[in-house]
Amino acid sequence: RCPSEFFGRESVVHEMLTHILAGSPVGVFGLRRIGKSSLLSHVEALLESDDTSVTATSFLLGNTARLGAGRWWLAASDMLAAWQQKLIRFALKSDSKIRPKAEAFSAAIKGNVTDARKLAAAFEKDVRGLLKAAEALARESERPSFRLVCFLDEFDHLYPAGAHCGYWREDFFTLWNTIHNVRCSLDHPDRLTFVVGGVNPAGVEHGTWLHQPNPLFETHAVFLGPMPPDEAAGLLTDIGRRMGLAFTREATDAAYSLVGGYPHLLRKLGTQLHKENLGRGSS
Repeated sequence: RCPSEFFGRESVVHEMLTHILAGSPVGVFGLRRIGKSSLLSHVEALLESDDTSVTATSFLLGNTARLGAGRWWLAASDMLAAWQQKLIRFALKSDSKIRPKAEAFSAAIKGNVTDARKLAAAFEKDVRGLLKAAEALARESERPSFRLVCFLDEFDHLYPAGAHCGYWREDFFTLWNTIHNVRCSLDHPDRLTFVVGGVNPAGVEHGTWLHQPNPLFETHAVFLGPMPPDEAAGLLTDIGRRMGLAFTREATDAAYSLVGGYPHLLRKLGTQLHKENLGRGSS
Protein backbone atom coordinates (compact mmCIF):
# COMPACT_ATOMS: atom_id res chain seq x y z
CA ARG A 1 0.00 0.00 0.00
CA CYS A 2 3.05 2.28 0.08
CA PRO A 3 3.01 4.53 -3.03
CA SER A 4 6.81 4.33 -3.36
CA GLU A 5 6.56 0.56 -3.80
CA PHE A 6 4.03 0.66 -6.63
CA PHE A 7 5.51 0.21 -10.09
CA GLY A 8 4.29 0.59 -13.64
CA ARG A 9 0.63 0.28 -14.66
CA GLU A 10 0.59 3.92 -15.83
CA SER A 11 -1.93 3.36 -18.64
CA VAL A 12 -4.26 1.31 -16.42
CA VAL A 13 -4.10 3.89 -13.62
CA HIS A 14 -4.91 6.67 -16.09
CA GLU A 15 -7.81 4.66 -17.53
CA MET A 16 -9.27 4.04 -14.08
CA LEU A 17 -8.90 7.65 -12.91
CA THR A 18 -10.54 8.91 -16.10
CA HIS A 19 -13.62 6.77 -15.50
CA ILE A 20 -13.80 7.44 -11.76
CA LEU A 21 -13.57 11.21 -12.20
CA ALA A 22 -16.34 10.96 -14.79
CA GLY A 23 -18.45 9.06 -12.25
CA SER A 24 -18.34 5.77 -14.15
CA PRO A 25 -18.11 2.58 -12.06
CA VAL A 26 -15.07 0.39 -12.78
CA GLY A 27 -14.33 -3.31 -12.35
CA VAL A 28 -10.74 -4.59 -12.18
CA PHE A 29 -10.16 -8.28 -12.86
CA GLY A 30 -7.15 -10.57 -13.18
CA LEU A 31 -5.39 -13.64 -11.85
CA ARG A 32 -4.57 -13.85 -8.17
CA ARG A 33 -1.34 -12.10 -7.14
CA ILE A 34 -1.32 -10.15 -10.40
CA GLY A 35 -1.47 -6.84 -8.49
CA LYS A 36 -5.19 -5.96 -8.33
CA SER A 37 -5.22 -5.00 -4.65
CA SER A 38 -2.06 -2.92 -5.03
CA LEU A 39 -3.61 -1.16 -8.02
CA LEU A 40 -6.84 -0.39 -6.15
CA SER A 41 -4.92 0.92 -3.14
CA HIS A 42 -2.72 3.08 -5.39
CA VAL A 43 -5.69 4.62 -7.19
CA GLU A 44 -7.38 5.26 -3.84
CA ALA A 45 -4.26 7.06 -2.58
CA LEU A 46 -4.07 9.18 -5.75
CA LEU A 47 -7.70 10.24 -5.37
CA GLU A 48 -7.26 11.19 -1.72
CA SER A 49 -4.08 13.16 -2.39
CA ASP A 50 -5.62 15.14 -5.26
CA ASP A 51 -5.60 18.79 -4.15
CA THR A 52 -8.18 19.80 -6.75
CA SER A 53 -11.03 17.87 -5.14
CA VAL A 54 -12.49 16.59 -1.90
CA THR A 55 -12.67 12.83 -2.39
CA ALA A 56 -13.75 10.53 0.43
CA THR A 57 -13.07 6.85 -0.15
CA SER A 58 -14.02 3.61 1.54
CA PHE A 59 -12.13 0.33 1.05
CA LEU A 60 -13.99 -2.93 1.74
CA LEU A 61 -12.88 -6.56 1.43
CA GLY A 62 -15.44 -9.07 0.25
CA ASN A 63 -13.54 -12.06 1.65
CA THR A 64 -13.83 -10.98 5.30
CA ALA A 65 -16.09 -12.88 7.66
CA ARG A 66 -17.98 -9.67 8.45
CA LEU A 67 -19.14 -9.20 4.86
CA GLY A 68 -18.97 -12.74 3.48
CA ALA A 69 -21.16 -14.17 6.23
CA GLY A 70 -22.98 -10.90 6.95
CA ARG A 71 -25.74 -8.96 5.31
CA TRP A 72 -25.81 -6.19 2.73
CA TRP A 73 -26.47 -3.48 5.29
CA LEU A 74 -23.11 -4.18 6.96
CA ALA A 75 -21.35 -3.35 3.68
CA ALA A 76 -23.46 -0.21 3.27
CA SER A 77 -22.82 0.79 6.88
CA ASP A 78 -19.06 0.35 6.45
CA MET A 79 -19.12 2.53 3.33
CA LEU A 80 -20.92 5.34 5.12
CA ALA A 81 -18.68 5.13 8.18
CA ALA A 82 -15.49 5.30 6.11
CA TRP A 83 -16.75 8.23 4.02
CA GLN A 84 -17.77 10.11 7.14
CA GLN A 85 -14.42 9.45 8.82
CA LYS A 86 -12.46 10.64 5.77
CA LEU A 87 -14.52 13.84 5.51
CA ILE A 88 -14.14 14.56 9.24
CA ARG A 89 -10.40 14.03 8.91
CA PHE A 90 -10.30 16.48 5.99
CA ALA A 91 -12.32 19.03 7.97
CA LEU A 92 -10.01 18.80 10.97
CA LYS A 93 -6.92 19.07 8.79
CA SER A 94 -8.26 22.20 7.09
CA ASP A 95 -9.48 23.75 10.38
CA SER A 96 -13.07 23.67 9.18
CA LYS A 97 -15.99 23.71 11.59
CA ILE A 98 -17.99 21.41 9.32
CA ARG A 99 -18.69 18.01 10.91
CA PRO A 100 -20.15 15.54 8.39
CA LYS A 101 -22.80 13.23 9.82
CA ALA A 102 -24.23 9.90 8.68
CA GLU A 103 -26.67 8.73 11.33
CA ALA A 104 -29.89 7.78 9.55
CA PHE A 105 -28.73 4.41 8.28
CA SER A 106 -27.32 3.20 11.61
CA ALA A 107 -30.56 4.25 13.30
CA ALA A 108 -32.59 2.37 10.68
CA ILE A 109 -30.52 -0.78 11.22
CA LYS A 110 -31.21 -0.67 14.94
CA GLY A 111 -34.88 -0.17 14.21
CA ASN A 112 -35.91 -2.77 11.63
CA VAL A 113 -33.43 -4.41 9.24
CA THR A 114 -36.15 -6.41 7.46
CA ASP A 115 -37.59 -3.35 5.73
CA ALA A 116 -35.32 -2.89 2.71
CA ARG A 117 -37.16 0.23 1.56
CA LYS A 118 -36.60 2.06 4.83
CA LEU A 119 -32.94 1.05 4.84
CA ALA A 120 -32.53 2.24 1.25
CA ALA A 121 -34.18 5.57 2.09
CA ALA A 122 -31.89 5.99 5.12
CA PHE A 123 -28.82 5.15 3.02
CA GLU A 124 -29.81 7.77 0.46
CA LYS A 125 -30.35 10.35 3.19
CA ASP A 126 -26.87 9.76 4.61
CA VAL A 127 -25.23 9.81 1.17
CA ARG A 128 -26.91 13.14 0.40
CA GLY A 129 -25.81 14.52 3.76
CA LEU A 130 -22.20 13.48 3.22
CA LEU A 131 -22.17 14.87 -0.30
CA LYS A 132 -23.55 18.15 1.02
CA ALA A 133 -20.75 18.27 3.60
CA ALA A 134 -18.17 17.39 0.92
CA GLU A 135 -19.49 20.20 -1.26
CA ALA A 136 -19.19 22.67 1.64
CA LEU A 137 -15.64 21.50 2.37
CA ALA A 138 -14.75 21.84 -1.31
CA ARG A 139 -16.14 25.38 -1.35
CA GLU A 140 -14.19 26.33 1.78
CA SER A 141 -10.95 24.91 0.43
CA GLU A 142 -11.55 26.34 -3.05
CA ARG A 143 -11.55 22.93 -4.71
CA PRO A 144 -13.71 22.59 -7.82
CA SER A 145 -15.00 19.06 -7.29
CA PHE A 146 -16.03 16.54 -4.66
CA ARG A 147 -17.13 12.89 -4.63
CA LEU A 148 -17.63 9.67 -2.68
CA VAL A 149 -15.91 6.53 -3.99
CA CYS A 150 -16.25 2.98 -2.68
CA PHE A 151 -13.58 0.37 -3.39
CA LEU A 152 -14.66 -3.25 -2.92
CA ASP A 153 -11.83 -5.75 -3.35
CA GLU A 154 -12.38 -9.53 -3.50
CA PHE A 155 -15.71 -8.58 -5.00
CA ASP A 156 -16.43 -12.04 -6.42
CA HIS A 157 -16.75 -13.50 -2.91
CA LEU A 158 -20.14 -11.75 -2.74
CA TYR A 159 -21.63 -13.14 -5.95
CA PRO A 160 -25.22 -14.47 -5.74
CA ALA A 161 -24.42 -17.89 -7.19
CA GLY A 162 -22.65 -20.93 -5.84
CA ALA A 163 -23.02 -23.32 -2.94
CA HIS A 164 -21.63 -20.90 -0.34
CA CYS A 165 -23.18 -17.57 -1.36
CA GLY A 166 -25.45 -17.53 1.71
CA TYR A 167 -27.36 -14.31 2.19
CA TRP A 168 -25.70 -12.79 -0.87
CA ARG A 169 -27.99 -14.82 -3.08
CA GLU A 170 -30.46 -12.00 -2.41
CA ASP A 171 -28.31 -9.32 -0.81
CA PHE A 172 -26.15 -8.89 -3.92
CA PHE A 173 -29.14 -7.42 -5.74
CA THR A 174 -30.36 -5.41 -2.75
CA LEU A 175 -26.98 -3.73 -2.16
CA TRP A 176 -26.19 -2.83 -5.76
CA ASN A 177 -29.75 -1.84 -6.65
CA THR A 178 -29.73 0.47 -3.62
CA ILE A 179 -26.47 2.11 -4.71
CA HIS A 180 -27.67 2.31 -8.33
CA ASN A 181 -30.96 3.93 -7.30
CA VAL A 182 -29.21 6.49 -5.09
CA ARG A 183 -26.85 7.38 -7.93
CA CYS A 184 -29.80 7.86 -10.29
CA SER A 185 -31.62 10.05 -7.75
CA LEU A 186 -28.73 12.53 -7.47
CA ASP A 187 -28.65 15.69 -9.57
CA HIS A 188 -25.04 14.77 -10.32
CA PRO A 189 -24.70 10.95 -10.29
CA ASP A 190 -20.96 11.27 -10.98
CA ARG A 191 -20.47 12.40 -7.36
CA LEU A 192 -21.03 8.81 -6.16
CA THR A 193 -19.24 5.89 -7.78
CA PHE A 194 -17.51 2.61 -6.98
CA VAL A 195 -14.63 0.38 -8.03
CA VAL A 196 -14.76 -3.40 -7.64
CA GLY A 197 -11.94 -5.91 -7.99
CA GLY A 198 -11.81 -9.66 -8.28
CA VAL A 199 -10.73 -12.71 -10.24
CA ASN A 200 -14.02 -13.62 -11.90
CA PRO A 201 -15.55 -10.87 -14.11
CA ALA A 202 -18.97 -12.55 -14.22
CA GLY A 203 -20.29 -9.88 -11.84
CA VAL A 204 -20.19 -7.25 -14.59
CA GLU A 205 -20.56 -9.47 -17.67
CA HIS A 206 -23.80 -11.31 -16.92
CA GLY A 207 -26.90 -9.40 -17.98
CA THR A 208 -29.05 -11.44 -15.62
CA TRP A 209 -28.39 -13.59 -12.61
CA LEU A 210 -30.89 -15.95 -10.99
CA HIS A 211 -33.50 -14.56 -13.40
CA GLN A 212 -32.93 -11.02 -12.12
CA PRO A 213 -31.38 -8.06 -13.97
CA ASN A 214 -27.76 -7.55 -12.94
CA PRO A 215 -27.40 -3.96 -11.62
CA LEU A 216 -23.66 -4.06 -12.45
CA PHE A 217 -24.06 -5.24 -16.03
CA GLU A 218 -21.75 -3.35 -18.43
CA THR A 219 -19.71 -1.75 -15.65
CA HIS A 220 -16.47 -0.68 -17.33
CA ALA A 221 -14.09 -3.63 -16.98
CA VAL A 222 -10.30 -3.44 -16.77
CA PHE A 223 -8.40 -6.72 -17.21
CA LEU A 224 -5.04 -6.64 -15.48
CA GLY A 225 -2.30 -8.70 -17.09
CA PRO A 226 1.37 -9.27 -16.24
CA MET A 227 3.75 -6.30 -16.22
CA PRO A 228 5.69 -5.75 -19.47
CA PRO A 229 9.49 -6.27 -19.34
CA ASP A 230 10.38 -2.59 -18.74
CA GLU A 231 8.01 -2.26 -15.78
CA ALA A 232 9.22 -5.56 -14.31
CA ALA A 233 12.81 -4.35 -14.63
CA GLY A 234 11.87 -1.11 -12.89
CA LEU A 235 10.41 -3.01 -9.95
CA LEU A 236 13.54 -5.13 -9.48
CA THR A 237 16.08 -2.32 -9.92
CA ASP A 238 14.26 0.21 -7.72
CA ILE A 239 13.55 -2.07 -4.75
CA GLY A 240 16.90 -3.82 -5.22
CA ARG A 241 18.75 -0.50 -5.07
CA ARG A 242 17.32 0.18 -1.61
CA MET A 243 18.71 -3.16 -0.43
CA GLY A 244 22.16 -2.86 -1.98
CA LEU A 245 21.35 -5.01 -5.02
CA ALA A 246 22.19 -3.80 -8.53
CA PHE A 247 20.48 -5.46 -11.49
CA THR A 248 22.02 -5.32 -14.96
CA ARG A 249 19.79 -5.45 -18.01
CA GLU A 250 20.87 -9.05 -18.56
CA ALA A 251 19.79 -9.87 -15.01
CA THR A 252 16.33 -8.31 -15.38
CA ASP A 253 15.87 -10.09 -18.71
CA ALA A 254 16.82 -13.38 -17.05
CA ALA A 255 14.38 -12.70 -14.19
CA TYR A 256 11.60 -11.99 -16.68
CA SER A 257 12.31 -15.22 -18.54
CA LEU A 258 12.00 -17.11 -15.24
CA VAL A 259 8.83 -15.66 -13.72
CA GLY A 260 7.34 -13.34 -16.33
CA GLY A 261 5.72 -10.07 -15.33
CA TYR A 262 3.98 -11.17 -12.15
CA PRO A 263 4.79 -8.61 -9.41
CA HIS A 264 4.44 -11.14 -6.59
CA LEU A 265 6.87 -13.59 -8.17
CA LEU A 266 9.32 -10.83 -9.10
CA ARG A 267 9.38 -9.68 -5.47
CA LYS A 268 9.84 -13.27 -4.27
CA LEU A 269 12.74 -13.72 -6.66
CA GLY A 270 14.35 -10.49 -5.49
CA THR A 271 13.90 -11.56 -1.86
CA GLN A 272 15.62 -14.87 -2.56
CA LEU A 273 18.57 -13.08 -4.17
CA HIS A 274 18.77 -10.81 -1.14
CA LYS A 275 18.80 -13.75 1.30
CA GLU A 276 21.54 -15.52 -0.64
CA ASN A 277 23.82 -12.46 -0.56
CA LEU A 278 23.48 -11.17 3.01
CA GLY A 279 27.25 -10.74 3.34
CA ARG A 280 27.53 -8.08 0.63
CA GLY A 281 28.71 -4.57 1.44
CA SER A 282 26.09 -2.11 2.66
CA SER A 283 26.84 0.22 -0.26
